[in-house]
Order: sequence, then C-alpha cells, then structure tokens
Amino acid sequence: MHFKDMKWYMKALMGVLVILLSPVLLLAIIATLVSAIVSPWFEMPYYARSAYYRTFGEKYSWFITSTPRFRVFRRLRKRRPDVAFPPAGTDRFHCFTCGTTLIYFGIFDRFVYDTEKGEWCAAASENDEPRELSEALAEYPHKPDGEKYPTTDVKILACAELFYEENLYRAYDDPRFIIYKNSKDLKKKLLEL
Repeated sequence: MHFKDMKWYMKALMGVLVILLSPVLLLAIIATLVSAIVSPWFEMPYYARSAYYRTFGEKYSWFITSTPRFRVFRRLRKRRPDVAFPPAGTDRFHCFTCGTTLIYFGIFDRFVYDTEKGEWCAAASENDEPRELSEALAEYPHKPDGEKYPTTDVKILACAELFYEENLYRAYDDPRFIIYKNSKDLKKKLLEL
C-alpha cells in the first residue's frame, strides 16, 4: 500500500510515529558519532601499549582492539606461551603455530560448503566470490621468505557466525576447523590446542 492510497487516520498515525520516534533516532545517531569520536582517545593508548602492536607494528585503525586478530593474539599470549607467531608483514599475522599445527584466523568472512564438489569454499569479504578452501589458503604465505612452516597440520580458527546454519554441523565434523561460538568458548578452544 502506497502512502497516497492510505486513509487519513493511517497517515495521521504515521505522522505521530515519525514525530515520536525522531528523537530516538536522533539520539542513536548522536551516540554513534560520540562513540566513534571518543573511543579512539581511549583505544589508541591501550593499543600502543599492547603486545600486539609491539609484535606486529600494525598501524592503528578504529576499533582494532575488537578485531578477531587482536583478541586471539591477546588470549594466546596470556594462556599459551608455547605458541609462535610469524614475523610481521603482509597478512602473516593471520596465523600462528602451536606445536606442529599451523592455525589461520581472521582471514575469511564466510565459509560455504559446495555440495556438488563436496568441498569447503571461503570468501575473504562479502563482495568476493567463494573459492575452494585449499586455493584460498594457498595465497597466504607462511614465512617472510615464502617457505612453509614445518607443520604437519593446517587448521582454521573460525567463529560459528561465519558459517551458514545449514552447513555448521559439517564444519563441526571437519577436523580442519576449530569453531567457537563466543569469547568464553574461544578461550576454551585455545586452551585445548
């Protein structure tokens, strides 16, 4: 139903709703702007003192302390001193080694299971077309000189939200994935590595 086709009382009701909800919308916009402006004042010093910054030297960007890379690194540093991170460089901080296992995290935005091929596909962003997982992982170098780490296993640490619900059970059964639901579950999975 179009606005011009509505009865007069429906138009009046919509006008009242717009008048009543506009302050709420305005407050939400102001709160978002204030948090975007004020948050870096507190986040930048915290980030500059972090072990993540000292290790990788990555430039500050808004809300970097809430990224998966930063959270995983922070939790691993606290609880698993035996974990090794590669030197900083192009996309090398998206992986770490734990014993003989190379674990990737924070690279992909979604995972899709291709039932025709029987293979997992991954996309690095919402705009990218999903590609086979082995092909997608091949473009991420393991060491600065291009050599692979002497590992026998490769796993992907991924949040359950990155999988479509109908494929999530397959991901839990696939030994290549370490899936976590929330921060508490992530901590548990990292301790189990």
